[in-house]
Amino acid sequence: MDNNLVIMDYEQLVAKNIEREIKQSGKTKTQVARELGVAPETVMGYTTGKSFPGVKNIRRLCMILDCTYEEILGKLEN
Repeated sequence: MDNNLVIMDYEQLVAKNIEREIKQSGKTKTQVARELGVAPETVMGYTTGKSFPGVKNIRRLCMILDCTYEEILGKLEN
């Protein structure tokens, strides 16, 4: 399988996971952006797969959304 395809699929998975966690939190994307210290467009990019949060923002997203890394990044398979 093409590595670029795998990366794109993973980015879409993370985007869907972030979208789900935002909805479950009851917060708006604008509220999450404000708490994260980024523009609302940045959070929109995270939820559409157009951009990917760095490690620092993934950690902060977990704190803001009260979720685990696995809920954002997906469960690691052995």
